[in-house]
Parts: sequence; structure tokens; C-alpha cells
Amino acid sequence: VTLAVVFLSFGQEIEVTQSNPFKNSLGIRFSNITGYGLSFSRQIFDNYTFKAGGIVFYDEYIKGNNDSIIQDTKNIIYDYGFELQRNFFKSGNTRVYMLGGIYFANEQNKDEWNGVASTDQYEDIIAGGVGIGVEFTFKSRFGLNIDFGYKFENSEGEEEGIPVTKNNTQLGLGIGLSYLY
Repeated sequence: VTLAVVFLSFGQEIEVTQSNPFKNSLGIRFSNITGYGLSFSRQIFDNYTFKAGGIVFYDEYIKGNNDSIIQDTKNIIYDYGFELQRNFFKSGNTRVYMLGGIYFANEQNKDEWNGVASTDQYEDIIAGGVGIGVEFTFKSRFGLNIDFGYKFENSEGEEEGIPVTKNNTQLGLGIGLSYLY
């Protein structure tokens, strides 16, 4: 219901003008609602922008020498999300928008001490939420966005062989920097 209200509400009629003719952006961001990492956005209609982003990384830490490994830690983390923004105010180099989005993430952590597994856990996360944001354009090609939103997160996984389900509700901030083209 909240998403329907956000995206069907009144929006100022906007036309792409010579002062801001760019419909795409590429950047980095952290969002409480749609995750973090590299991001790409595309203005799909006059008042709507679609944004996607994510990151994948692998971290391995080995302590010891070839004959006796003291600690061997491996972490794999990925995160990707999607967001739909609806402008409800735009003037000059500033726009205010409502947003709704979802993200998916996975975290795996394997840790061994002297050949004995001390930590072996994984977590699959799905989260979604709604919020409000503002984007400032500067130097005609760069954008800075700040958003505030409400998120519900559900995760299922395993911690040391025990199945675990977590539900989390948060209010939080997001920030991003992008190049417009």
C-alpha cells in the first residue's frame, strides 16, 4: 500500500531541459533500502528513474606458514538491488523524489584455527523499503544524493550448524555520488 501511494501520488510535470539533458548516471552509493556498491540509473519517464547497483568481493586471510596454518579465513559477500524513484519536485539543479526498492545479499564466512573450523556461517538476505531523497547536481555533470527511508529485512542462514532466521526493521540514511551522461 505504501509503495502504491508513493508511486501514484502527484508529481510535478518535468521536461528535460538544456540545463540538465542527461538521462543516465554511473556512480557509487550506499542505500539503507537498496544496498551498496556501484550503481547505474536511467530516467525511464519524465518523472521516473530506475536505479540498479551492487558489489561482489572475496576476502581471504591466511596466518602461519605452509607447514602450519594458524588461521585461514574466507569471506564472500555480494549485494545487489533495484530502486524506482518518482520525482515530486524539481527545479534547477535540485530534485526531491520518493523511492521504493529491494535488495538481495549473501554473506559467507569460513574461519579455521589450527585446522579446526571455528566459524562456518552464511546468510541470505532480502530487504525492501520506501523513502524520500534529494539529489543535487553540481558542475553540470555530477550528482550527490541523500535519502532517508524505512526498511524491512529478512535473512535466513546458518551459524555454526544451527539454522537461523532474522527479521530486522530499520530507519536509515543513504548517500551516493554519480557522474551524469
